Amino acid sequence: MELPQGKYGCEKCGAIWGGANTCHCAGCHLTFVGITAFDKHRSNEYSRYPHGLCKSPADAGLEQAPDRAYPALTIAGKSEEEAE
Repeated sequence: MELPQGKYGCEKCGAIWGGANTCHCAGCHLTFVGITAFDKHRSNEYSRYPHGLCKSPADAGLEQAPDRAYPALTIAGKSEEEAE
């Protein structure tokens, strides 16, 4: 996949994003504004799911970031800086 300068992408799902703090999940292929939002979508029930488990955005308290040029999830009610 050839990407424009300053962009990143996932060859499996075709998602493209820009931003050094943006995180993309290789399991569910959702994109997040930062590591804090990414961590909220991962289950911490490692005794039941040793490799982790992705939660739905609604179950994780996430919503679409309004001012991104690409789809990315952020923590509902928090600024993007707080979700990075």
